Order: sequence, then structure tokens, then C-alpha cells
Amino acid sequence: MSLRLPASLLLFSALFGLRALAAEPLTEYATKAVVRYQEQPPPAPGSIIFFGSSSIDMWRPLDAAFPDLPVVNRGMGGTQLSDAVYLGEALVFPFAPRLVVLYAGENDLPPGKTAAEVVAAFERFQAAFRASNPGTPLLFLALKPSPQRLAYLPLMREINAAIAERCAVDPDFTFVDVATPMLNAEGRPRSDIFLADQLHMNARGYAIWLRAIDPVMRRALKP
Repeated sequence: MSLRLPASLLLFSALFGLRALAAEPLTEYATKAVVRYQEQPPPAPGSIIFFGSSSIDMWRPLDAAFPDLPVVNRGMGGTQLSDAVYLGEALVFPFAPRLVVLYAGENDLPPGKTAAEVVAAFERFQAAFRASNPGTPLLFLALKPSPQRLAYLPLMREINAAIAERCAVDPDFTFVDVATPMLNAEGRPRSDIFLADQLHMNARGYAIWLRAIDPVMRRALKP
């Protein structure tokens, strides 16, 4: 039986029914993500779904990084961690993924959210994921440091530490520290691993991510 919902039903449920699950207003990027992906073929059962903000969206072609794995990219630039339940219910949870990789939370900071608010958004997502896909492993990628957002680095460290603690006591969740390898000897973000905007990663940045993620992913995929 196909898992694909009619486009009109998926969009209706995403824009109206699932909105009630969000404790904060959804960003415009989250609703755009559903519209963008609703007409694409759904992920096959057993896929490895990457989703979240622009750091996922711009990792293309994702299958070139993981050529032997059934990876699917469901990223959307601008999305926040507060959007994760909505996006998960629309684009991830119903499709029986074998593993999920999430990167989000960085975009929550410029609007002025506190560390506690971002961690609360993670906890809402964690509960929703556990209820919808019990036993499915999920990798949460640490909020990345970048020269453009250097002012948020202390806040990112606080958030990363809190989320790492919550993942440590959840058998389905693994925190992947992609952030530390992106720092130089002085503890500042390396400028050479970013595009000209000093926010989004170049190929060297994604190579760092791949080295951090790949072994953790393969351990999680073992029976």
C-alpha cells in the first residue's frame, strides 16, 4: 500500500491540523517546505531522512556523500527548531524512516529566543518523534558555529550541552558534535570552511560534517 497522501490532503493537514501541535507560531519557511516537497515522490519506507534548515537543504547532492545509503533530503532554509514537530509530521514521521538526521535551532537565535526556549522546542520534537516512530534512531546535529553568528556562540554552546544531556538518556536519540571540529585552535569558527557569506558551509565544511556523522550513523543502523 502506498504511503503517499493526496497532495490536497497533505497540505490541508499540514497547514491546519498540524499547526495545532506547534507551541509557537510557524515560520513562513516551514509552510514553504511542505508546499515544496508535497508534490515530490515520498521517501520510500526504510529511507534515511535528513531534515531541518539551510545546512541540510544546501547539502546537495546528499547521496554523493552517502552513496551506499538511501538518503533523502528534506531541508528548507530558514526553518527553526520550533518548526520541527510540524515538519516532522508532514515530511518525515509518516514514511517509516529507518533513521532520521535533524539540524535545526540556529535560526531560532536571531529572533531573540532564549536557550530555554530552544531546548523546550527540542523537547516537544523529541516527545512527538518518540510517539510517532518508537525505536527509530535519530541523530541531532549540534548547532554549528559560524563567523557571521559569532555573537551567538555562547548561547549555542549552552543549547548544545542541554540537548546533548537529553539525548544521552534517550535510547533513540544521539547528539552528534559537528560543532567542535569547526573551531580553530583559539576556539573560534574557522573562516575557510564557509562560503562568502560566512554563514553557510562550503565543501570543506561539509567534509567535516561527513566525518563526524558517518560513523555515528553506521553504528545506529546496525541491527
